[in-house]
Amino acid sequence: MSGSPFPTATLSELASIKYGYTESASSEPVGPKFLRITDIQDGAVDWQSVPYCAIDAADAKKHRLEDGDIVFARTGATTGKSFLIKDPPEAVAASYLIRLRLTGKELLPEFLSLFFQTDVYWHSIAQGSSGSAQGGFNASKLGELKVPTPSLEEQKRIVAALKQIFVALDRARGLTEANLADAEDLERCVLRANLAPQVENWLTCKLEKVLSVLSGFAFKSKEYTDTGHFLIRIANVQDGQISLHRPQFVQLSSKTKKFELSEGDILTSLTGNIGRVAVIQEEHLPAALNQRVAKLVPKDALVSRDYLLQFLRSDWFGEPLRKKGRGAAQQNVSPNEIKNIDFFYPNTNQQTEIVKANRAIQEACDHLHNRYEQSMKDIADLRQSILQKAFAGELT
Repeated sequence: MSGSPFPTATLSELASIKYGYTESASSEPVGPKFLRITDIQDGAVDWQSVPYCAIDAADAKKHRLEDGDIVFARTGATTGKSFLIKDPPEAVAASYLIRLRLTGKELLPEFLSLFFQTDVYWHSIAQGSSGSAQGGFNASKLGELKVPTPSLEEQKRIVAALKQIFVALDRARGLTEANLADAEDLERCVLRANLAPQVENWLTCKLEKVLSVLSGFAFKSKEYTDTGHFLIRIANVQDGQISLHRPQFVQLSSKTKKFELSEGDILTSLTGNIGRVAVIQEEHLPAALNQRVAKLVPKDALVSRDYLLQFLRSDWFGEPLRKKGRGAAQQNVSPNEIKNIDFFYPNTNQQTEIVKANRAIQEACDHLHNRYEQSMKDIADLRQSILQKAFAGELT
């Protein structure tokens, strides 16, 4: 470990390193719990939700997880993610995990687990994973990884100090997350209140009177290309924005040309987390509309586009649409169900005033949101800075 004041050793000198067990997961209690990469979320495992696997007694003994083991994701986007096992039920690790078990008393599992959170460690993982399309870090590479080995007394001091500091940071993070949620709730509540119908002078109709709904085309994955039109799929439609994560592209033909999108087009999701609404911006173009995403086109001159968009982003649209959702594993709605949602609106002058008031609230909430997002980043940066100091021998 470059720059470390502590002696180092390779993991192969300190631990046994074993691949997880290859088997299919089962929801039935056919054997021990079967821990997979996806069961490790936000540094924790909900053992109640972990499935089981069938395994004979000899293999169960060989692969059993014990208190103090560390499991390590060896492939995919989560390569390098680790988890310290504490008081587990009867469980074995799945094949895409590597189990580390310290073989001597030179190193505390808690100390090693903290090292696996440092930038130095992640840099080693990035270097070892380079050249692999999927990203991966096998047992051999892991065994070559050098880790610091200060005295047990120093390890205990570092672990105790970091635990105390991280409790405070986690508390600060929790408060910031709560404030972030409150800011989002405030915007939603104000939007709902300002759009609440006034019986004496508001008009009511079904949404089909003021907008038309165009469903996307069922482009096949084999039609994806390296360049062309950015295909707007369900995952790209997030609340209030188009996500550019993992974009796919298609070439349009005369048959699919009508599914080309333009700047300002309003989109909503028809599957999964239904009712998310976002607007196409210039940076997303050229773009095309995929199946299970709908384009909502304003068609009534008495309703301003801005007012309609605010309505679509409010609970007045989202809640009734989600109630119409069908499907056990994944919720779905149809374009007709969008058209049949109740819509209410005042005269154009009142619409302008409402839009203006809502925008002022949105700007204030965006400011709060940005502040809290920055606070979250600052807390994460501080955590990493403290880890860096600890493993540089600078934590006093």
